[in-house]
Amino acid sequence: MTARSWATAADSGVSGGSWLMRKLSAGPEASVAPAVSLAYREEVVKMKALRTVGVWTILFVGTLTLVACSKASRGKDLELKSYPLDSLQGVIQVTGMQIDTQIKASGGGSLRIDVTEPSVIRLFETGPLEVDGATLVYRARLRTANAQGNVYLEMWCQFPGEGEFFSRGLQSPLRGSNDWTTQEIMFFMKKGEKPDNVKLNVVSEGPGVIWIDDIRLFRRSS
Repeated sequence: MTARSWATAADSGVSGGSWLMRKLSAGPEASVAPAVSLAYREEVVKMKALRTVGVWTILFVGTLTLVACSKASRGKDLELKSYPLDSLQGVIQVTGMQIDTQIKASGGGSLRIDVTEPSVIRLFETGPLEVDGATLVYRARLRTANAQGNVYLEMWCQFPGEGEFFSRGLQSPLRGSNDWTTQEIMFFMKKGEKPDNVKLNVVSEGPGVIWIDDIRLFRRSS
């Protein structure tokens, strides 16, 4: 009987115990089986430990790979425009808006918008931008209170002789009451596409209060 079969027999209950008693009564050579079994068990423990280390190593390397791929897919962001919203300067639509110096994500204040009905709130227009062959990214910090409809960012890109095209953050809208969260939408530009104007809005599909802060526009290259 091999060390593996001995260990199986010893763990199997009565039959294994009977075999062990027979070996112990057989003479001095009976001590060989427990020694072999002990060595076998120690080897199994070592193998399990090595296997555990291997699994954790694979998981760790896999995590690093995913992080690297995520960073690579994001590309490089070049900031084109920044609107800190410490004042109403440059804001296109000011009705129902005020600067809130108490509730803010950063800087000296944020833009508070009291919405009474479904609305598209026009915030800024950029004029011509050099972003052909790249991705235009509209990013902002948003907070809501009692929003009775979806709240999301909206961006319109105007191209000479082609008209306007939009991008909306419908994949992750806010609703109800939410603390500050970073929202981001993108518009992919083909080679040679250069917008002569970009409109930055926020949309509310129902009544509620919106705070928006730290608006930024980026050119993201691959």
